[in-house]
Amino acid sequence: MNKSPYKTLNCLISCGNEDILNTAEAENNINENTAKHECEDVKHVVILLHGYGSNAEDLISIAPLFKNMKDTLFVAPNAPYEIEGFAGNQWFPLITKENENGGFDVEISSFGEVKIASNLIIKLIEEIKEHHKLDSQNISLFGFSQGGILSLYTALNNDMQLGNVISHSGVYYGEHENENFNSSQKILMIHGEDDEVLPLEKFYLSIDYLKSHDIPFKSYVEKGLSHCINTNTIEICEKFLLKSVSEK
Repeated sequence: MNKSPYKTLNCLISCGNEDILNTAEAENNINENTAKHECEDVKHVVILLHGYGSNAEDLISIAPLFKNMKDTLFVAPNAPYEIEGFAGNQWFPLITKENENGGFDVEISSFGEVKIASNLIIKLIEEIKEHHKLDSQNISLFGFSQGGILSLYTALNNDMQLGNVISHSGVYYGEHENENFNSSQKILMIHGEDDEVLPLEKFYLSIDYLKSHDIPFKSYVEKGLSHCINTNTIEICEKFLLKSVSEK
């Protein structure tokens, strides 16, 4: 009987239609039912990285919507840092400034902080590889908002070749300490047309930034969508993930 394998971060895991299991609870409650929460034959893993002020429970809830992802384990880690005044957590600090329109602009406080969070994700990937006997190309990242930023940073600033990298409602631009990017990753940038947190103009800044650094990617804008995920964007993401799976 295997107990929870992931020590780097507290995670929720799901096989899509299977029950969701908290890995910390699994370690403390090993019994004959625990193994049923893991896919019997894991061939692919999708790591779900939640946004600022959210948590793993929020994002693992989308796992059952990936209805065609067979033999796939979904792993949703909790960001390790609390936010004062919020119930959820953060991967790295953000700066919010009021803009001329009465709304707020969100900026990354330091890419050094993003690097620290990225190192945790790399460590988690290594744990997943070892436990499930997988290559990194069988492990994909799906990040929402701040998790999307972290997904892109992790993929572009490491030599590890991942399966797919999806940034949903995330951005990537600005001054980076390292611009010798890994341009071989398979990247999908997806954004809501009416995103009020990270407006569409920031998405296009990210698109221009990736193009200027010769980083290939696919992109899609969902009409009428605010800063959230819907069933159509899930379907688009699933097709992107399945294309990579079929190519292996």
